[in-house]
Amino acid sequence: MNRHHLQQAIHDCNNGVVPFNMGLSRAFLYGNKWYPLRGVVNYAQQLAGEEELTTDRALVAYVYLGYYARISDVNFENNFPVILNSNEKMAEAHSISEMLEMLVRP
Repeated sequence: MNRHHLQQAIHDCNNGVVPFNMGLSRAFLYGNKWYPLRGVVNYAQQLAGEEELTTDRALVAYVYLGYYARISDVNFENNFPVILNSNEKMAEAHSISEMLEMLVRP
């Protein structure tokens, strides 16, 4: 799996065609949406002709691609990503700002 496969999986998830379990599930934040980690990564694995991964291995595969990794347990009620509300966006922006500040400190 490479970044192209993951981008295609994210695109397909936005269109509601990625199969994954409903309810509380480990998710990654990408843009302003939460995506089901195992469902999207395994869909990307399938696009790449590779084998299915456990949730933990899916997280490792995601991180190895070099993406920012914000992980949380999110409740999925349908086959679409969960969109952040305005308060959540501000909280995430603040969190990223703090991480960047720590990065540039001497």
